[in-house]
This record gives sequence, C-alpha cells and structure tokens, in this order.
Amino acid sequence: MSVSGIISRALYQTALPAVFQAGASSKTGFGSARGSALGLQDSLVDLYRIGGRLAAKIRQMQRAFEVPFASGRVGGGKVASGLVLQPVTFTTLTGTAEVNATPTSFSPFGPSWKRGSTAAATATGVYDGSDGTAEMKVHVVTGGAVGGPAPLLLRVTVNSDVENISIPALAPPGTPFTLSNGIVLSFGAGNLARNDEISINLNSTVGSAVNPDLQFDGTRNSYPNFEYGSAITAGSLQVNGVTIDVSASDTLNQVLSRITASSAGVSAVFDPGTETVRLSATTAGALPIVLSNDSSGFLAATKLAGASAVTGRSEQTDVIGIVPRLSGISTGTIFVNRVPIAVNVGVDSVEDVLGRINNSGAGVVASIEDGKVQVSSHSPFTLDDGTSGFWAGLGIRAGQYGISAGVRSGSAVDQAVRRMREFAALMNEFFKNGGLSELRSGNLRNRFMSRTAEAFRTEGPRFDSGFGIVFDFDADSEDVLALSAEGEQELRDALVSNPQKVKDLFLRSLTATGQDFFDLLGQELHSVQNEIIDRFGAIGLNLDIFA
Repeated sequence: MSVSGIISRALYQTALPAVFQAGASSKTGFGSARGSALGLQDSLVDLYRIGGRLAAKIRQMQRAFEVPFASGRVGGGKVASGLVLQPVTFTTLTGTAEVNATPTSFSPFGPSWKRGSTAAATATGVYDGSDGTAEMKVHVVTGGAVGGPAPLLLRVTVNSDVENISIPALAPPGTPFTLSNGIVLSFGAGNLARNDEISINLNSTVGSAVNPDLQFDGTRNSYPNFEYGSAITAGSLQVNGVTIDVSASDTLNQVLSRITASSAGVSAVFDPGTETVRLSATTAGALPIVLSNDSSGFLAATKLAGASAVTGRSEQTDVIGIVPRLSGISTGTIFVNRVPIAVNVGVDSVEDVLGRINNSGAGVVASIEDGKVQVSSHSPFTLDDGTSGFWAGLGIRAGQYGISAGVRSGSAVDQAVRRMREFAALMNEFFKNGGLSELRSGNLRNRFMSRTAEAFRTEGPRFDSGFGIVFDFDADSEDVLALSAEGEQELRDALVSNPQKVKDLFLRSLTATGQDFFDLLGQELHSVQNEIIDRFGAIGLNLDIFA
C-alpha cells in the first residue's frame, strides 16, 4: 500500500485502553514503557501523516510537471549528442597474393622467326627454373606445313641440353607441346622453314608479372600474363550488391575503373608495387566490402576470391576505452526511462550500448546519424548518467525530454518546498525521539540509510541530493535530514528549472512492484511499529495503521 493509503487508515485509530492512558497504575509494569511507546507512536503517526501528504503532493507535482507544449498536448522528445563521432580509417580488401605469383618468368610470349616461317609460335606454361637464367633456342630441323601430311621435327637447346619436339602429321595447328622445363610451345597454321629459329629468354630469379592494360583474351605478345591456368571470360560479379559487367576484351584496369565508378562505394586499383588488387571503401568507418556472384572468373584470377576485408574503424564502432574523445565515459550503469543499461568501456562500442538500449524495452530509439548519437521517442523520456557518465561523455544532458522544462504554477513549488520542510522536521524529530533507544536506534538508522542509498544509488552515510536536501545518518549528525534556508532555495530552483531531477529521486520505481523512496521508508516504519507491539504488546488499535 502507498504511504498516502497508510495515512488515510491511520486517521481512524481509536482511543488506547486504560492501561496506556495518563494516570493509570504502574502495577502492570508498563508505566515507564508506556510513555515511550505512546511517544514513539505519536511520532510515527505524525511522520506518516506529513510523509503521506508530502508523497501525495509530490505525486501531484509529477502530474503538474508533465504539462503540455504550446500546442496543447504532451509530445515525444528527441535529443542529439553535441559530440560528433568521427570515422578513423577506411575498410580495405586486398588480394591474397600477387595476381601472378609465379617466381620465375620468360619472354617473349610470341617469339619471331628469324628466316620467314609463317606458323606463329606461342610460348606459355610455367618455367620451373631448372635451366637457370638462360636463352632457349628452338631450331626447325624438318620443315613443312603445320597440320600437313608430313611430320615435323624441332630441336630445343638450352645451355648444353637438347630436347626434340616432334609434330605428328595432320596435328591440328595450336597443339601444345610441353617441354621438360615447363614451357609450353604451340605453332599456328602456316609453314615452318628448315633451319629457321626462335629464341626465348628464361629467368629463374625474376618472377612473372601481370600487365593490367592488356585484354583478358589477348594472345602471344598481347597476353596479359595472369597466372597460368587462370582465365577471365565474359560475365559479371557483384561488389556490395552492385553488379559489375565483365567482357573478355576488358583489361584489368578497365574493370577496376568500372568498380570505382559504380555505386558500390568502393575504390578499386591495381598496385604495381605489390602486384595486387586493392579495394577500399570510399567512406571511412566500419563499412563493408562484399564480393559475390562472380561468373567471369575475375575474382579468382585477381586473387580477390577468399580475401578478407580489414574493417575500417570509427569512434562509433571502436571500443569506448580506446577512443580518446570518449575518455569521460566509465564502466557502470546508465538509465533510460529508469531501465538500467550496462556499459563496459573495455568491451563495448557506442554502437553496442545503443543496441542494448534499443533491445531493453525502455521505449526509445537510439541511433547514430551523421556521427551524432540521437535518442528519440513518441513519448517523453528520461536519460540518467548513473555511474557511467555515458550521456555526458557524448555531450547529451541527462534529464527529461519531450515535456515542459518547468512547473506551470508557482504555488506547486511553494507547496512542495513547504512539505519537504515539514518532512525534514518530522524526520529529525523521529530520530531524536527518546523511544528509539528501546528499538536499537543505530540499527534503525542503518535501515533507513540503506533505503536512502537505494534512491541515491550510492553508499552513505551522507547523501546530498544536489538541490538542497541532504540526508546524513551518521550517529554524530545533528539532523538526519538537513534543509536550510539556502537549501530550500536550491530546491525551489530545481523544481522550476529541472523538476525531473526531483521527481526521479523521490518517485522513481526502486523495486519490481513499483515502490518508490517514500514507500520504502513506509516499510521501515511499519517494521518499527511491529517492534513496538512485540515489546509492549497490542496497544489497542482497532485498525492497524500500517497494514
């Protein structure tokens, strides 16, 4: 039951029996105890009466605080951070290796005959380096037409090594012949003249390199030199869901330029220094680069298939603890509409905390727009920094949004201050009551201190509200509740400028059943009444004022 409900029942108490009335005989043994019990009961009844009125008044003030806007209705609120969270680095994705990672090389791919043979020679394959860096000569021993009725014989010489190529009669032009060192030779349609010769330079120490400006379907000396076995054909691929068309007649640089010019939000380049393809997000921060649905073989040939993006960093996705501009935020708990939200600066990013808020059921939407944290709701909402300082660290003022900033009626402020003054007087009178010595007053102070600590979210024995009201449960304190003339003015100012601050302290739900600070104090006073009854017996109340 609320405090105000308790008081309404207290007003109907009946007279005490004669044994507790003034002048009664002390033979019962309760003579001296009776006065303490009655005095304590009177203090409790007075305390509850004023406390109930104070609770009722603050609840009335709560309704008064929620006044409409100028439009005549209560509206939702929205707040944006003063701090703009900045991107730090760009997401990048680089091929897993050089486009052509072969450690050896040879040239040319289309060697020229010295004596007029017309069957064009083509060199491909992968040189295994077994002949070192040397010149390889191919000499026509038996000439004739490639694909003709007579077999042809060619002799390959590298250093002192000799190897023969026998082209069978009727062998189709372009038939490949693989040499022992890995080079693959083929000869097109035409004639091979006897004693004609071509030369190919082998290099066992200089690796192969792709030419990004030659067409994918280029041959001989127009061959782009992708890694042997790789082929890029007509098709398409997707970058961040955007389709990029690929033609067999395209070059590597042309496709990369097409990616850059698309709406994928990616810049694509070939780096000749590392011989790799690198994609970079055009906007800094944790933006994705996703490659998919390749029907052209482009991703495999450029070594982009299977590559992992290095996600860009930003102040909104970095762990809070490593962002210098967020150093004011600590590990702790914040509150949104009184719902607790955990913040761990060693693990969480700002985005993590906002996601936790959105999933908390607090009734607000937290997001980041143009680097600013925004919190909005169709209804009024409150933000509290709790023990973390999260909102302050983002440049957001804790408090209530979506309602009027001040109290419409000055009389409401006057009544609240007066009730608080009366409440303070009765609290101090209660704790100075001599009857408390019979009820272990130190233990009672600790119980009230514990309840006050729940409301203030901090440990005692001293609790400063910040608006003129100070609780002090130290045994040596003169008053348990201090409210000086200066304090009354501070309270008045707070009620005018930021009534939510006062409301949240005294009327915030502290238990799962919605009990506030005054309800918890009522529970402790109920316990005191039970202790009095246990010590002195039933005291003649027809109605339990604390039930």
